[in-house]
Amino acid sequence: MISLALSVSLAIISVPDPLAAEAFDQVIQTVRNAAPVRVESTLQLESRIGKTIESSDVHKSVYVLDAPERGLIRSGDWRWRASEGELIITHAHDDSAYVRHEHEGTPLEGLRAMVLSMPDPYLAIAMGSAQRDEVCMQLHDQPLGLEPSAIDADGRRVRLQGDGASMTLELDAVGRPERGILDLEGTVGLPEGVRIRWTWTWSHASLSSEELEAAMLFERRNRKRVDSPLSLRVGSSDGAQEHEDSSSASEGGQ
Repeated sequence: MISLALSVSLAIISVPDPLAAEAFDQVIQTVRNAAPVRVESTLQLESRIGKTIESSDVHKSVYVLDAPERGLIRSGDWRWRASEGELIITHAHDDSAYVRHEHEGTPLEGLRAMVLSMPDPYLAIAMGSAQRDEVCMQLHDQPLGLEPSAIDADGRRVRLQGDGASMTLELDAVGRPERGILDLEGTVGLPEGVRIRWTWTWSHASLSSEELEAAMLFERRNRKRVDSPLSLRVGSSDGAQEHEDSSSASEGGQ
């Protein structure tokens, strides 16, 4: 009896719920069919071991998206300009060099080929595969077997279930994600009794075509092309702050 119940449970997890799958498809289309947008993303990690809970500092990123074809990702001092076939990487500490990487596939695939940690599910929804099953696999750095499993009655929460993982996407009035929670417990690599919670928030601001093009513009000037992003991490914090101020203006910053 226990074995039968377990088999049924695993079967339910592995097959997407039709209504939830349709709702998730709609989320993808809403994000990708939107006009150019500036998305502010925050991420906080929380670990629970027994009754002990620890939280990380909040990490902030900014995305300028012309989904699904291209986008600018600004995280800390890094800038990634991603498009189909090309990825350009710059760093605020070094205005004398850049990385240009040619790739096949979606902008997200180009990003993750060069950056090991790019876990934000919004990027998969905006710039990932054209196939829902593959988008589900791209929602995190590591495939978690996530499948749409439920949708709330009001249509504002889509839930996905996977292998020791569950994700909830809370939607705004337009149908775009505004909050995401990923819980990992019992998955590969986590000790027994440990739960990791990832919490993202996303806010949206429309951009004009002029603001979009200004953000996506890469001016090579006298920069030298280098092979590795690690080569860009040089320079002074003063130079980084000056670059940050000018970049925020060109990327629709307030």
